[in-house]
This record gives sequence, structure tokens and C-alpha cells, in this order.
Amino acid sequence: MNTQNSSLPPAKKSIVSDLTAAGIFGILNTSFMVSYATLIFTKTCPQYFGTYVALLLLGACGISIMLSLFSTYAGSIGSVQDVPAAISAVIAVSFAQLLVSASPEVLFANIFTAIALSTVLTGISFLLLGHFKLGNLVRFIPYPVLGGFLAATGWLLFTGGIQVSTGVGLKIINLASFISQVDLLPLSLGLVFSLILLVLTGRYPKNMMITPGVILASIVLFLLAARFLGFSIEDLKT
Repeated sequence: MNTQNSSLPPAKKSIVSDLTAAGIFGILNTSFMVSYATLIFTKTCPQYFGTYVALLLLGACGISIMLSLFSTYAGSIGSVQDVPAAISAVIAVSFAQLLVSASPEVLFANIFTAIALSTVLTGISFLLLGHFKLGNLVRFIPYPVLGGFLAATGWLLFTGGIQVSTGVGLKIINLASFISQVDLLPLSLGLVFSLILLVLTGRYPKNMMITPGVILASIVLFLLAARFLGFSIEDLKT
């Protein structure tokens, strides 16, 4: 008996898969860019938080477009990385401490210029490494140096995540002050979110919908809880 093939044609199937991947990547990118901007600017230039989110999203779009046009591998995916964001947060705090009496406009201009110059110089360095085929030089970097770098950036991301979740910076030398200032509710919610994401990604490692699904579900639950408790959108903005 003949059966009708209900599957989509290859061209339409490719379009559907591409749009699905773009949607997932867009959700992840948006949440990541908001987190990076929060990490860098909430303690230094909160007035320019929205501006930097827009700049990060624009940069992420530019990276994706450049990769899609010039990459030799069709599956390449690029975005703003978390490690440079953590280092940029340290740069921003350093400028805020140096320019205590400066206006927010001047402080933002200095922080943005430093981040932009470091980005340009990093790009030039990568171009030179690729042009002269010097990528193998990484083999001569000792493992303790790489391990120390990864451990330090991991610690910056960990403390940055706590700061984004609670609004309070974590410093080991001033742990008692952190405990006295921190609100345990957002810290607990962030921990629950992390554990749920860790368990689900560990159980379903090949399911690409886990991370964006958890992010969307957490946003919906947060808004529903806020509405149930009587908070308006304006209250949440403040």
C-alpha cells in the first residue's frame, strides 16, 4: 500500500531549520547581551545600560553576518564572548575608581573607548596570527599559565554572575560585608535557575531547546509572579 510522504521538501525544511536556529540563537544572544551589559555598567554607568545593550546586540549581529558571509564552515556561530565581558567589567570598575569626579558622559566615553580599542587590537592580533600562520605558538604557553588564566576568568564570571543576580559585588576579603548586604531571595532564585539548567542540559545534552526554553520559562514565571504580587512594569523597571 502506498503511503503519502508528509515531510516537507528539502528547501522548505532547510528554511524552517534555519529560522528555528536563528530564533534560538536570538533568544540566547539577547539574554547574554543583557547580562553582559548589566555586569559592565550597572555599577559604573547605569544611565547608559540600554545604550550598551544595543551596542552589544549590534556587535553580535555584525559577527553573525560576517561569519555567514566569509566563513568556510557553514555551521559557524559567533557571538560576543563572556570572558572578554568579565574583563571589560574589571576595566569599567578601574575607570570608575580613577575618574571619581567625572560626569557619567565622560566615564562612559572612556569605558567605551577602552573596550573598543581592546576589541580592535584583538582583531588585528588574530588577523596577524592567521596571516603568518602563527596559531601553533599556543603550544608553547605552559599549562599552568593557561590554567591560571581560565581559573581567573572563571572566577570573574562567577562573581559577576552573583553581582548581576543580587546587585552586590562578592569579594573574599570582605565576605562578611557581602553577607550582610546581599538579598538571599534573588541569590536563591539564581541558584535554582542554575541547578535546573544544569540538570536538564546534563539529561538532554542534544536537545537544543533546553537553554532557550528554560530562559523563556523563567521570564514568564517571573512576570506572572510579579503580576500576582501586584507589581507593575514601572515597579519592575526601578
